[in-house]
Order: sequence, then structure tokens, then C-alpha cells
Amino acid sequence: MLKRTKENFGLNVGAGGFLCDRSLVMIVVTYFDPSNAAEVEKALKAWNMLKTSLMEMGACPYRMGTLWADQMHRFGEYYTLLKKIKSIVDPNGIMAPGILGL
Repeated sequence: MLKRTKENFGLNVGAGGFLCDRSLVMIVVTYFDPSNAAEVEKALKAWNMLKTSLMEMGACPYRMGTLWADQMHRFGEYYTLLKKIKSIVDPNGIMAPGILGL
């Protein structure tokens, strides 16, 4: 996956992680120049490919926010429950819009 990212986008990518009691925490880093619009665009495309690949392998994001919003549908019933709770607690959608794709 990391090799494919480098080949497809020409960006350097690194990965590391650590084992916990019940999980493996993996960190994927893509290096790019934020002042270069072309590199930012490539980095975003690379990120989208990486996160989709990780989710297909069964990864569960540690910190989701808006970056993973387009992948939340993969959580099935859990995501359905989150949407129900959000609609009850925040019927006007004004609290943290877009977080977790809600």
C-alpha cells in the first residue's frame, strides 16, 4: 500500500506503530510541501486512497473528525445508531456539522 502510494503520487510515505493490550495502533504519514498546491492536491488524493485501503483491510480510525467522514458508512449499524442519536440531540444539525459524516 505504501509502495503503491509512492509510485502513484510520487510522495514519500512512512508508517509506524505500536502494540497495545488489544490493538495495533498504526500511523501513516505522507510527506508533502504544504506551500505547493500541486503537492497538496496529490497528498489529498493519496490520503483518500490510503484511508479507503485501510478501511477495506478492517482498520478502525482512532480519531475520525471530518477526514474520515466519507468512510463512516462502512461502520453499518454503529453509524446508523450515531445518525439516530444525532438527529434526536441536534435536529437542526448545528452542533459540530460534518464531524463523523453527520
